[in-house]
Amino acid sequence: MNHVTRIEDIDDDELLYRSVRADPNLDEYTYDDEKNLVILPNAFKDGHTRPSVSRAGMDGVDPYIYPYRLSQTDGIVGLIAGEIRVINDVTSQLENETLVYKVNIEHKPSSSSSRLSL
Repeated sequence: MNHVTRIEDIDDDELLYRSVRADPNLDEYTYDDEKNLVILPNAFKDGHTRPSVSRAGMDGVDPYIYPYRLSQTDGIVGLIAGEIRVINDVTSQLENETLVYKVNIEHKPSSSSSRLSL
């Protein structure tokens, strides 16, 4: 029996989740002068410029459990789809060329969970 996953539109008000690793050597987070947690761009780094996020909340699943939080020490950040879509100035340096990206969200489920690519 083949399992078919339906591709769905992601509403602007949907809350998505991303695991942030607690290892300070990975530079995924820091604290500002007022001791507020700040998530850094490395938390979204992906070799294919398509970091995954989870729709755990849509499925009624606790986003703080595995596989959404990959380690007991990881944190989870909530991202609002519409606020992600307005990001249009992500830059990357590739050899002598600067690439500029506009961020979008698309439903690309993996075989292990409902995950999205940014």
